Amino acid sequence: MFEQGQRPDAEAAIARFAAENAEPARTLVLPCTGFRPSDARFQNYYRTDPDRPFCRRYIDPKLDYIRTHFAAVALPAEPRA
Repeated sequence: MFEQGQRPDAEAAIARFAAENAEPARTLVLPCTGFRPSDARFQNYYRTDPDRPFCRRYIDPKLDYIRTHFAAVALPAEPRA
């Protein structure tokens, strides 16, 4: 899952991103405690059927926001019609 050695790498990546954008980072690296995976029926929910009402109502607007405001760093993807 998560390894203790990943924290310095994550912090360095956040610091590098902040420096490249000349803005302070608004992200902290926190320890992963008490994590348990969601039920199998909820995993890959969006990928299995992105036309579900929940996906259209809640997930699509968030993905559109990320694509609009973070296009330089977000994975490229075709917006859905």
